[in-house]
Amino acid sequence: MRYPLALALVGLVTGCSSVNIDSFNAWCEYVHNRTDPKYDVFAFSMDRDAVINGLVAAWDTIIVTNSSPVLGVDATDAYQDSLVIELRRSGVIGASRSGDTLYFGLTVVPSPAIAPGRTMASVFEDAFSRRLSQSSTTDGPASADPIQYCLYEGIDLFFAQLSIAAADGTAKIKTDGYHKLKDLE
Repeated sequence: MRYPLALALVGLVTGCSSVNIDSFNAWCEYVHNRTDPKYDVFAFSMDRDAVINGLVAAWDTIIVTNSSPVLGVDATDAYQDSLVIELRRSGVIGASRSGDTLYFGLTVVPSPAIAPGRTMASVFEDAFSRRLSQSSTTDGPASADPIQYCLYEGIDLFFAQLSIAAADGTAKIKTDGYHKLKDLE
């Protein structure tokens, strides 16, 4: 007679002590607050596709917003502009994913002055490689802007590769976190 009561109590506690990470924002909050008591639960689940889709959408917004002025489009109207729609569809600007690769179209993103002999693709590769590396350090969350950390940590954990299309070529960056996690499987 005692066991059904104990099972009912465990079921009740488990039902009340679960967390579902179902968006990029929820995942980012979790990343920065892993020691928060609300994450000390019996059941933890994550909708990986929803988190990744939110990450890609966040990057797409960043890239499109930064590309809009170069195209003569107001950033608030960018997603309704026919030129931006076509450039996003063709991968010239924006972010998209296919399998375990994240694609950035940065062909019209304003670029800094670069040294002779360098390409924009190599400049983007160096910058993104450095930021991805910084996000994977043990003090990454403490040493970076919270959202920026999540954006780069998301790339590192959820994608095997970042492919960047620049105006003068393509750069491909293999991520570390994704491959380390795959090695543990």
